[in-house]
Amino acid sequence: MLLAWIILVFLSFIDIWTTYEALERGGTEANPISGWLIDNEILVEGKILILSLIWLFCFLANRSGKKNRLIRGIWIVNGVYIFVVSWNFMQLVR
Repeated sequence: MLLAWIILVFLSFIDIWTTYEALERGGTEANPISGWLIDNEILVEGKILILSLIWLFCFLANRSGKKNRLIRGIWIVNGVYIFVVSWNFMQLVR
């Protein structure tokens, strides 16, 4: 579970960095929730809150014996994040 968590945190911060880089180069945010967070200048805080909630769910799932389901869920989220970060990078190299 630790590896999945570390990758999730890493991808989250890479997403923030690539999003801001793309915005500086004239790109737009496709996710309306992230767009709202960016407009209100709280994207980083929002990501930290989400990561904190995921960590809390990991902690609770580990205690309740549902760790395997949560680990699969984190890997699915990581897969989505890999797509998002890859998309951001593609926008940056254009």
